[in-house]
Amino acid sequence: MIAEEFVRKGMFEDAIRLFDLAGIHEQALRYTSILLSQVVHQANKPGSLRERLQRMALEFTERYAGAEKNCDPPTWSTFTLLKELMIFFDQYHCKNYQPALEVLERTKLVPLKMQDLEACVHNFKRLGGEVCKVIPDLLLATMDIAYCKYKALRGKDVAKFDDAGREQQLNYLREQAKALTNMAATVPYRMPGDTNNRLVQTEILMH
Repeated sequence: MIAEEFVRKGMFEDAIRLFDLAGIHEQALRYTSILLSQVVHQANKPGSLRERLQRMALEFTERYAGAEKNCDPPTWSTFTLLKELMIFFDQYHCKNYQPALEVLERTKLVPLKMQDLEACVHNFKRLGGEVCKVIPDLLLATMDIAYCKYKALRGKDVAKFDDAGREQQLNYLREQAKALTNMAATVPYRMPGDTNNRLVQTEILMH
């Protein structure tokens, strides 16, 4: 009852702790996911809400993994995906692009090549609202990774790559950019602000 009162007052962190103590995993995970969806794309800072939520999410994962989870499968799936996206954005903000892309490969949320597009659009339709909210930032971050890799490859010493090998890599990155812009235009979701324009403009810079 106190946890529900905290929710009504907007005191979600306190509510999450009380739901967890009461063994009501469904509500603890659901409100954790609601908060995570608002901050998951941000850079981690000491003492921030994101850092506190990350610690809480890891704690829940450790404790709930070996126990009977008192929650619906979609709630756990949403929570798990958001936890993976925290890892992605941590790696992205640290410019550790390859580990970040490996996380994306696991999640299957955005396409890294055109042949992945249909599956990613299909997966999108089954996502919880909290994950859907993060997709625009995820698309922009993934596009930024592709563009950074593209610029770095264009600037590399020709001696390290033969022309054919370099062009093959550049074409792969262009295809990745095209897949990302196509996903943004295809999914049944209203992208905020100028997300689509930014994606398209970055893709143009890669030609």
